[in-house]
Amino acid sequence: MRTTMALIAGLALTTAVKAADEPKAVIEKAITAAGGADRLAKARQQFWKSKSKMMSGGQEIPFTVDYLFGQPDNFRFDMEMVQGKHTIKITAATDGKACWEQMGDARRDMAKEKAAEFHHNLYVLYVSQLLPLRDKAFTLTAVDGVKHGDKTLVGVKVSHAGKRDVTLFFDPKTHLFTKSTTIVGEESQGYKEVPQEVVVESYTDIDGVKVPAKLSIQRGGKPFIVEEYSGWVVSDKVDAKKFAKP
Repeated sequence: MRTTMALIAGLALTTAVKAADEPKAVIEKAITAAGGADRLAKARQQFWKSKSKMMSGGQEIPFTVDYLFGQPDNFRFDMEMVQGKHTIKITAATDGKACWEQMGDARRDMAKEKAAEFHHNLYVLYVSQLLPLRDKAFTLTAVDGVKHGDKTLVGVKVSHAGKRDVTLFFDPKTHLFTKSTTIVGEESQGYKEVPQEVVVESYTDIDGVKVPAKLSIQRGGKPFIVEEYSGWVVSDKVDAKKFAKP
């Protein structure tokens, strides 16, 4: 009887260990699919251009953006939007601590709630780089897969002290990162919490690293932004001066 119970206990323990290791295995396969750890480590700073459109009030608003991301917490975008005869230029950035924004010649620090959301969306981008998830500060948990077209994506929930959870989903065949879900505070609704879904529609290859070519975002279950990317440049060094407030 004791032998039988010991075998059952051992089997249960082995199953639990395998289940615990599974999310890490999913992430490792995704790292390999994205270009491998060595190449990803050399893409600490990334620059890219976007041709974008935002859905708001039943309208599609076109705009262009230059993005600059320096891992782990440096980010900047320079956006240009044409409305009638007017061209609107907006910049927003963080050096990992302070967040600032500028429209035209007017520059200011971001309000507290807006800065919190800016940092959170930057965190979503950071964990989507995959390689950081090897750090023991992250807790990875397997979640149920979700349908995406004709596939069922593999899901991993990412948890970190002081951060909101982010769930990443991966293509079961290519192992590429395909979608993330999280909760964000929607500025246009007084920072009401709504679900956000980011989907990588397609990839391109830059120096052996897979980077998004097209991406779409939904908020509150509704289309929010669609972006087509080009002009990617990656570097292993982060130029902190480019993110600091002038």
